Amino acid sequence: MTTYKLAGFGHSHLSAYLRAKRFFERTGKELLAETSLTQLNFKVYQPNYENVDLTAAYSSNPSGEKTNRLKRLAARLSGGGYHSFDALNRPRVLTENFENRMRHIIKRDDPNAIFLACMGNEYNTMGMLQHPEPFDFDLPGFGIEVEEGVAVIPYTLMRAQMTALCEQNVLLFWRFFNEATDKPIYLVPPPPPIADKMHIMSYPGAFSGKAKQYGVSPVGLRRKMWLLYCDILRDVVKGTGTTFVELPDPVFVDGCLAKQFWQEDPTHGNVDYGKLMLEHVTDLAFGPGAAKGDAK
Repeated sequence: MTTYKLAGFGHSHLSAYLRAKRFFERTGKELLAETSLTQLNFKVYQPNYENVDLTAAYSSNPSGEKTNRLKRLAARLSGGGYHSFDALNRPRVLTENFENRMRHIIKRDDPNAIFLACMGNEYNTMGMLQHPEPFDFDLPGFGIEVEEGVAVIPYTLMRAQMTALCEQNVLLFWRFFNEATDKPIYLVPPPPPIADKMHIMSYPGAFSGKAKQYGVSPVGLRRKMWLLYCDILRDVVKGTGTTFVELPDPVFVDGCLAKQFWQEDPTHGNVDYGKLMLEHVTDLAFGPGAAKGDAK
């Protein structure tokens, strides 16, 4: 029997996939691939990143293992649009220990494909809570109205801000994995926002400290933040060996996360969400018509 291997890497959003995997194992349900999942926020992989001075990468001394690593890091960041490291104050990079561990896991598991559910809270950081000076922005092509009576931020400025946040977070990890393997990569976005403000206020999670003080942003703004985030990731990986994973229709109700996938949390999907998404990703990677690579 042909057996495919899928390796998943991610932070807190990978929890739903881990619970789904355990459910499938208990019930004896077989997926299209043997799946290994690595949760990057586990203590053993910390710290994931650090801030370093990359100016040594452009020193007159071209040799040395440390200098060569700095050059690789500088080249990787240049792919994200950074060109002047004198102007970049100690940029965030993945630690050498973290990179070595990830390369070891990839070599050990030898997957046919990889999916990433890294970071994912960036759009909530920008839009979950109502700003002291309420704002909105127009997202071209989606028909979501701009709130009346608030400051309107230019789209180009909002996109630049979100892109910078992505480069310091989710894309930091994607650029490493894209460099570390030639296997197909599937980049999975976080779940779309939960529409119900009362649910978020009841289970504020990481936003508990400020949720009561500021309140939850209008759902239209939160939807636009998520759509903008996805559009940026989609554009960045275009033309590479990475596929941006479009979420399946059952995930959505009116552009937000369907209630059946909520958990007692403001941002993450539950085990049913994990089951749907794990099957969706394996089908994309190994279903009919997929570029499956070499089976083991």
